[in-house]
Amino acid sequence: MNNQPSNRSAAFAGIWTGLGVLPYAIWSGSGAFSSGLAENALWLGVAAIFIFLPAVYFVVGPDGVAFSRNWVNNPVEREKYLALLTRMAAWIATAALVGGVLLMVQKSLG
Repeated sequence: MNNQPSNRSAAFAGIWTGLGVLPYAIWSGSGAFSSGLAENALWLGVAAIFIFLPAVYFVVGPDGVAFSRNWVNNPVEREKYLALLTRMAAWIATAALVGGVLLMVQKSLG
């Protein structure tokens, strides 16, 4: 998969995260499980599908290269680091925005 992460892909990953994690949290908080093991196993699957995989493929990038020890002194690596931080901020902000909208809709519906 030849995917270059961008701010747009990070925002779409945030939408995906918000649309997946919050409904699961609401559903599991309603007492849907009788076993803690089943709840934890399903949470691991939800986290993998809605948090970890989007973060790897659409925020960091599948070929994410580690920064060198002196990344602060290298302008090219500083630029890459700032771009990564911008994508992470877009992902988190979009997920928070979608989650907030979903919570407001849920509160207004009942």
